[in-house]
Amino acid sequence: MMGHPGAAAVLHRTDFPAFPHEPYSIQRDLMRSLYEALSKGGVGFFESPTGTGKTLCLISACLHWLEDSRAASATAPKAEEGAAVAGGPHMPDWMRGHAERLERDRQAHLLRAQMERLEVLRSARRQRGARPAAGAKTGPGGAPNDDDEFILEEVEEGAASEPGASRKRPVLSDSESEEEGLGGPALQAETPEVPSKTQIIFCSRTHSQLSQFVGELRRTRFVDSLSLVVLGSRGALCINDAVARLGSPAAVNEACAELQRRPAPRKKAGSGERTGGKGACPYLARGGAHAASLRDMVLAHPIDIEELAKLGELGIVSGQRRAVCPYYAARDALPEADIILAPYSALLLRETRDALGLQLKGNVFVVDEAHNLVDAVNDAHSATVTGRQAAACTAQMERYLAQYRSRLGMQACLALQQLLLVSRAVGRACAARPQGSQTGEAHARSLNAFVLEHGLEGVNIFQLLRYASETRLVQRVAGYWRSCEMENSGPGSNSVPGMEAGKPGGGGGGLGIEAAGQGPLHALLSLLRGLRSADKDGRIIVDPGGADGGSLRFVLVDAGRLFSSIVSEARSVILASGTLSPLGPLLTLFPGVPMDRLHRFSCGHVVGKERLLALALASGSSGTPLDFRFSRRGDPAVLRELGQVLLNVCRVTPGGTIAFFPSHHYMEEAVASWKASGQWTRLEACVPVLLEPRTAAEVDATLVAHAAACAPPPTFGALPSGPPPRRLGCLLLAVVGGRLAEGINFGDALGRAVVMVGLPYPNPADPELRERLRAMDAAAAAASTSLGIQGPALQPPPSRGHYQDLCMKGVNQCIGRAIRHSRDYAAVLLLDPRYAESFTKPLRPPLAKLPAWILPSLEVPQGGFGPAYTRLVRFFKAMQQTEG
Repeated sequence: MMGHPGAAAVLHRTDFPAFPHEPYSIQRDLMRSLYEALSKGGVGFFESPTGTGKTLCLISACLHWLEDSRAASATAPKAEEGAAVAGGPHMPDWMRGHAERLERDRQAHLLRAQMERLEVLRSARRQRGARPAAGAKTGPGGAPNDDDEFILEEVEEGAASEPGASRKRPVLSDSESEEEGLGGPALQAETPEVPSKTQIIFCSRTHSQLSQFVGELRRTRFVDSLSLVVLGSRGALCINDAVARLGSPAAVNEACAELQRRPAPRKKAGSGERTGGKGACPYLARGGAHAASLRDMVLAHPIDIEELAKLGELGIVSGQRRAVCPYYAARDALPEADIILAPYSALLLRETRDALGLQLKGNVFVVDEAHNLVDAVNDAHSATVTGRQAAACTAQMERYLAQYRSRLGMQACLALQQLLLVSRAVGRACAARPQGSQTGEAHARSLNAFVLEHGLEGVNIFQLLRYASETRLVQRVAGYWRSCEMENSGPGSNSVPGMEAGKPGGGGGGLGIEAAGQGPLHALLSLLRGLRSADKDGRIIVDPGGADGGSLRFVLVDAGRLFSSIVSEARSVILASGTLSPLGPLLTLFPGVPMDRLHRFSCGHVVGKERLLALALASGSSGTPLDFRFSRRGDPAVLRELGQVLLNVCRVTPGGTIAFFPSHHYMEEAVASWKASGQWTRLEACVPVLLEPRTAAEVDATLVAHAAACAPPPTFGALPSGPPPRRLGCLLLAVVGGRLAEGINFGDALGRAVVMVGLPYPNPADPELRERLRAMDAAAAAASTSLGIQGPALQPPPSRGHYQDLCMKGVNQCIGRAIRHSRDYAAVLLLDPRYAESFTKPLRPPLAKLPAWILPSLEVPQGGFGPAYTRLVRFFKAMQQTEG
């Protein structure tokens, strides 16, 4: 459990002067509540609809608290720190007090030294008045390896480090990392001692959302007093063209690691000739003055991912210019940062946090777009291996053993034989069908059952993973395979030597680039990491058949068990999003946190309730129930009624209408029905109709077409004659959980009406979902039994409420696409009798699980579709009058 800060550490603040303008009352309430949650510690849930300035409120509250906390701790340091310095908690009070004062003064001196060092750069930047431009990149890629680098060595038994301990990472030495030939020997730089301080770690889904944070931070005074570091992947930050053009993240990561192991070329004394170590990355300069300069430039002013990459292309020290790796510059700057920005993937796995040097202990962990957090935790810990990948793993290791068996030690041979055993078992599992099944449907197996069924009980998974990590087994086996691919494909490639994965149809038995590249062995080890979990924590989902020869997937059934390590280490965990309701799925991440440590704040919207209309409709204009239960939704009468409702809505909506369907399949079924009945023609005669595409490449074109249909055409003076102006508007058919249901803003005329078609319950036959629900009920039953509760007290099972929460989470995300600012307006139509039936006092689900900000605008008109339609017409007329 996260440590309680104690009563003495509780701070109070009611004003936030760093906020760049006078805040709305809801913004002020949000900042006060967030500040209080940070001061008390624990877990905070903050729901702030898009358009309410959520990011700016998060920045202001968190950074004001950070400054206040540091000011308070400067005069009241933690007693345990002083005790540690003094030599133990049993020292006399006067000695402990003296040690605390010394430590406080030392930390203050380190912090001042850092601020003075960075202020020099900030002052220079203010005088320039512009950001540094991108510089030219220097140096080629790498060169092939010698044969010996592929050989696996023996490791000492019992030498495994503890989980979370730092590991040695092969990097170039100072003299090797700094490129000579710049007018003198390699430039050296001292590594400053880092002050001990609390950090704010801000996490979001995408780099674009992190860039938005940087932009908002620049609007506050904190831009000149606090340091920010943004973490990105190697693929996003690599400035070595030969590596970056490899494309796939796995290939870029392995290429980077490969080049770090190669010593840089060095000059012979008294001559200009370079000898030894061909092919090291020319941009890796850790420990040198160029790297230190870039580190300080990163800390001196907040920059986003793209700016960091450009900054890495320019490094100037003592008049010398040299491109330096921005990926490692950001990592080197981490300990001195006040604010750290990182994508989900960098925070959720302990192995990744340890590799990056991210420390959660005592720090504040802020998650934006937190409605995705449960899915992100599950995805981060899942692992999938296809039958094709299993075959590639087998082929790579068999070829490697055939070449090097006589040169390998016993440990290496044993490890490779065990990995072969696992890869062959996975291949068999992907091809096999469960007993009694003729269709090859996906099915779940417990971890223990899978291990026993495939004879893997003799494999020491922990020891095997340790050996693979310490000897870089994957890199060496895959590296040898690639070298064979290079020989088979012949010369002519212009990528990093030794880094290519080959071409489809090239060498290696026709396995191709995807099967023979970096991915297969990494995927196999990821699966092994899942198999080392406790039996109750995960399941194996076997999906036989398919183009890739079936697949085998490890999935978590209890994300909270693994997320608990973050909760226990961090001082505070703050979850923020435009829509967190319903809160049930997120609460599964905090099973052991007491209720008094959970803080919740739901922010109202910036628009008045009169600018939002929410209608729950049970039937259409003909009186046919809009019943979209799975057994009824394919009824032609229901589909015709839906088409008529959409037509009527589009006729009165002054802009775009977005209709969300439960699935692509049902959306396409409805479109086919409308085309057969002629309704499609009537819809297109009213407004353009667009469908959400299945492929990401087509999304942008769809959004551009939607925006063009909703915007007025440009005019250049009065037109004396011509056709009447077209009616503005568009009907966009989208899918719950699809690409248009999240992260896309349909503000103003782009989204004047949002129509929810039914209740999008997830597929109950999905084996992954089914196993999670079963595990939830089993855990609840076990907990009840331990308390002596039996029988009816267990009803209804918690899985039922969780299943409904998953449905309403999708509904709420779709509703949140509209209303983006204080002058915006929109209507929301909820089509299904189940919505209308739950309009009681008090509200029952599903309406009870809607966001709090929409409830004051919710209506269920009596008398069917007619009164509801009249209410919709009046609403839009009233809103248009306020605009005119």
